[in-house]
Amino acid sequence: MKSDLYDLSYLEKFSGGKKDFYINILNSFVSSLDQDLASFESALLAKDWLTISELAHKLKSSFETLGIRLLRYETFLLESNTWLMALPEASRIRLSSRYLRKSLSILRQVSVQIEQQEPS
Repeated sequence: MKSDLYDLSYLEKFSGGKKDFYINILNSFVSSLDQDLASFESALLAKDWLTISELAHKLKSSFETLGIRLLRYETFLLESNTWLMALPEASRIRLSSRYLRKSLSILRQVSVQIEQQEPS
């Protein structure tokens, strides 16, 4: 399953065509991403740049598994704490806020697609 924002073909292949297994894995990833993005938002409000870098690194693997490639560049910038700390604080806040908004938007769209695919 592909869209402009994500590509779930890796998960489809990994699940071996077992729709229930595929949906369970996808729900697990979405739930985990939801929790990680909530932590990211808390870290952003606290201006905890080290935690933001750590969470961006953690989110990278989930985004890759879900084929979310639009966030690659921002993820790279945020996970590099050395690079991130070289930016003025206003730029760090802008970059982190934009990343959070994009991530949440994509997560909502993936969630809608999951709901549409779940067996009745």
